[in-house]
Amino acid sequence: MNRISISVIVPVYNVELYLRDCLDSLVAQTQPFHEIILVNDGSTDHSRQICEEYCVKYGNIMLLEQDNQGLSSARNLGLKFASGDYIVFVDSDDYVTKDMNESTRKILLENDLDILYYNADVVDELQGTYMEQLIRSDFLNNRIMSGINFLKECFPDNYRCSACLAAYRKSFLDEYGIVFPYGLYYEDNIFFIQTVLKAKTILCIPCCFYNRRIRKGSTMTGEMSTKKCLDHIAINMLIWEELYQYEYKNTHINFIRKYISIRMIETFIFIKGFEQDKDVSKAMLSMMEFFMDKWLPIYSLTQLNWEDIYSLRCISNFLVHLKRDF
Repeated sequence: MNRISISVIVPVYNVELYLRDCLDSLVAQTQPFHEIILVNDGSTDHSRQICEEYCVKYGNIMLLEQDNQGLSSARNLGLKFASGDYIVFVDSDDYVTKDMNESTRKILLENDLDILYYNADVVDELQGTYMEQLIRSDFLNNRIMSGINFLKECFPDNYRCSACLAAYRKSFLDEYGIVFPYGLYYEDNIFFIQTVLKAKTILCIPCCFYNRRIRKGSTMTGEMSTKKCLDHIAINMLIWEELYQYEYKNTHINFIRKYISIRMIETFIFIKGFEQDKDVSKAMLSMMEFFMDKWLPIYSLTQLNWEDIYSLRCISNFLVHLKRDF
């Protein structure tokens, strides 16, 4: 293949204050993207009008419309219409560097990759600071690895699961039917695991092509809620199911156990303050039952490390309190 085309998918929902920055960065490329697919997810501000304005002005921009269904649904709709060799996701309140397309295409032409990972600069508007935050360590860079080896080397210290920090081969996503889960927060977590477990060739590079904007009112900065707790638990169970179905899980069982233990600990930290919520308690109980049915047996195979022990202790304490409360 002597040419590589990249499709950009941009979900849009009530971002009129930031959308022009995003679109300007996508159309000001040193080499134009093959196509820019905007998915208006039922915006009620002027976002739709801004999208239409750019569609008229630039021939490589396509606008799709849907009722408000959330980020995952918008991305999935974009995937259905994308025709490029590779897919890049950009959130509509973020923006990219002007050489993103040219630089990624050059690397993709030189390497046969399922996934190309890159880094991001972060602009924290809440604190008024600019910082390099979504950076992976140098030892991961410029080495083509299988997905599972990349996961083992990046977890936990270099674990970055944002779907916006990668270019994905479209035929790879289509082959395995990989899409985002409908109606859940934290959808990037399961998408990351699904892609990384299937990928045969992954390359991580140190370039910062992406600019992440931390702003008031975004999903990540909004207040905690029962919904977020429930979705975090649901995503965790989807990840565990994906790992359970992984055909080479027995080969990597020690790492998988470590991964499960750490995510378990993170879940208990995440729901802190919502332990007494009836819906959250029921969801946690379902997660415990899933864990004990599918994963508890692997904890007797080898000597346990501190993450395993702490995770099992969290489970034990939760079940004791749950029994007392109910």
